[in-house]
Amino acid sequence: MSAVGSLYADSSAPTPTKQRKKSETIYEWYAWSYFNIIFGCLIMGFIAMFLSLRTTRCKDSDNDSKARIWSRITLLWNILATSTGIGLTLYAILQR
Repeated sequence: MSAVGSLYADSSAPTPTKQRKKSETIYEWYAWSYFNIIFGCLIMGFIAMFLSLRTTRCKDSDNDSKARIWSRITLLWNILATSTGIGLTLYAILQR
């Protein structure tokens, strides 16, 4: 290959990426975590956001088994945070 030919060689060709199947979708629960920060229990919402970030980190490192576990933990924590937020709101309303 000549020097001119090497200038025109396409070295920026896209490399194939690993595609996930629809059945292997792992949720991070970011929207629900933001909701809990804004409307629910603030501290529990920040913990939920940390758990969501942890799930994303495991997904990015292609560790799907850990990502599924962190996703489930995040889901359960978000349920707990939302329930706590609703409970505290009802308690505040009923105390008036």
